[in-house]
Amino acid sequence: MLRKAFTTFELIVIITVIGILSVFIIPRQQNTNLQEATDQIVKHIRLAQSLALAQDFYLSEAAQSNDYVNVNQQIKSSTYWFKRWWRIQFHQASVPSDDAYSVYSDEPSNADLPDSTYTGQPEVGDLIATDAHSGQFIVKSIAGLTPESRLTDVDVESKYNVTISMANCSHVTGNTPARHIVFDYLGRPHCSKGNNDASLNPFDHLANAQIRVTLMEKNTLETRDICVEAESGYIHICG
Repeated sequence: MLRKAFTTFELIVIITVIGILSVFIIPRQQNTNLQEATDQIVKHIRLAQSLALAQDFYLSEAAQSNDYVNVNQQIKSSTYWFKRWWRIQFHQASVPSDDAYSVYSDEPSNADLPDSTYTGQPEVGDLIATDAHSGQFIVKSIAGLTPESRLTDVDVESKYNVTISMANCSHVTGNTPARHIVFDYLGRPHCSKGNNDASLNPFDHLANAQIRVTLMEKNTLETRDICVEAESGYIHICG
């Protein structure tokens, strides 16, 4: 006669096996999320650097500054050209599950004001990088973008359960932590300046130490570090 039910011993064995497997499978899934987020951000930091290498804003702006009729446009074009360098900005969470990042070139939104409209935030009129695989914009949020045109994978906390922090990179003014890595036309990393910094020296925020971006998986507290080397701009996973 065939048995139609498990014995108590068999049930205990099955439950024990499932418990053992879950110990290995769940952390592996969390590690996968952390590694995927790390690989993705490395790729997009390198994209920001490659865009900076391909576009020399000094030469393009110097060539056209005298073509502007408006004097303020001439001033802005010829003296604030470096504020347009390509960058990756890490957006710190204002609410839970909100850590994200954007890759863009900051463009002035008001032609009559020389400096005040370089906001240091992605917005309408800025040059936004696109992901090579999907063709979607690499930006956290921006007015006028349809949901399907934006790469939602940049929302790393909600997508991968990962948070972002950055070390060894501070604003020139106030010594406050920066949330941008800006690349110049030689691919060198700079720490962002405050929006109100009036300095016209484009190189006074050149990184003088290794910039370290740390990703942390929120459940396990496991971390991965991405390093951007000073001067060379070499980008690699370093921990």
